[in-house]
Amino acid sequence: MIILFSPGMSSLMRLGPWGGVGVVAAYAIGTCSLAGSVDNPLWRVLWYVAAGVVTAVAAAGASALRRAARWYRVEVRRLELRCETRSAALQEVAQRQLPALVRGAVPPPLPDAVLADEVAVEAVHRCAALVAQFRDGQAARVSAMQAVLVALGRNVQASALRIQEEAALMLQRHPADSEAGARRSGLAGDGPS
Repeated sequence: MIILFSPGMSSLMRLGPWGGVGVVAAYAIGTCSLAGSVDNPLWRVLWYVAAGVVTAVAAAGASALRRAARWYRVEVRRLELRCETRSAALQEVAQRQLPALVRGAVPPPLPDAVLADEVAVEAVHRCAALVAQFRDGQAARVSAMQAVLVALGRNVQASALRIQEEAALMLQRHPADSEAGARRSGLAGDGPS
């Protein structure tokens, strides 16, 4: 879980904007009291109006800042929940979905928390498709290797049959020297003499 706020920060964030409003109001009132030394009452009214406008603008800014901070906290919490959901989806894929897909079995259903986030569901399905594609590729490679081995075995068997036929023909051509022919071709069991 991502923590962006500490408990102390929350109270500071609430007091910060309004503390700024208080400072602005104190400044405005202080300047108005300095304006009290002006003899013209119209200037005093203008100072008080200006102080009121500055204080109102500061209060509006503080209120907007509080709303923005509240929205920020809500947005951070929403993103934390999304992060937790996607983390759960990743754990689900790593612990339950991938082993089933590698074995070629039907993967177990996704938990409800993962199903609530369509991006996480899409990521799980993409991962499953990639694993299935990899598994199919591996199966095709194994099948190709088996076909090559079978063809190679057939070639070896055909060569052995041709050698046996040639040896039989040689023995038929030279029946008197059958033992010598067998030794020369390596078919006799006693080895060379």
